[in-house]
Amino acid sequence: MRGEVVYVTYDPFARSPLPALLVLDLLISNNMKAIVTSYIYSEDEVLDSIAHALSEYVGVSEEVALRLLKKYMVFDSINPVGEALTSLASRTILQLEKAKPDMIIFHGVEIFSKVSDYKDYWSALVNELIWTKNNGVTNIRFGSCTPREWCEMNAAVSDIVIHVRFTDKNGSAVPVIYSWGRGFRPRTIEINEEVLTRLRSEFQGLVKKALSQ
Repeated sequence: MRGEVVYVTYDPFARSPLPALLVLDLLISNNMKAIVTSYIYSEDEVLDSIAHALSEYVGVSEEVALRLLKKYMVFDSINPVGEALTSLASRTILQLEKAKPDMIIFHGVEIFSKVSDYKDYWSALVNELIWTKNNGVTNIRFGSCTPREWCEMNAAVSDIVIHVRFTDKNGSAVPVIYSWGRGFRPRTIEINEEVLTRLRSEFQGLVKKALSQ
């Protein structure tokens, strides 16, 4: 998956932290480092949000969660209306050249549908994706699926698409993950209690291994 483009999308009214945990699983399993850039939240807000999800879903303390996140991720926050698109692109490339991460993660990419020119943004994005592909940096982009045209364009330029939605099960909202990868058939996984218990057990073992190294 090195150098691939992954688009993670979700309903704007029902967001789940599960995809972030799946990405963290990937980082730990392969001993990789990532830069996380949010266009919506501050660095502390993103860090606290993922740490809280680890505590809730995996059962580790928030202290342990923070140690884990700081080991595998570097957090950054950018005001998307504070700089021109060309400046943002240059900033990203300089950051990648300096830190040399295995992965770069962007959070809140849907914001550009409201604050930038459509053609200019897609031109800048395609240039960025070509750069990360050529340099073997996995590019993961998180954004709510709105507007629809924007969502479809993001999917079109991605090698892997992950869409998270919720379904009602006896009055409870259960997350369902739809995934598609280039060359593979689409798959749907319902994250019910049985699946969640198995994932929790596997992740706890992974966390212990990661923090003992």
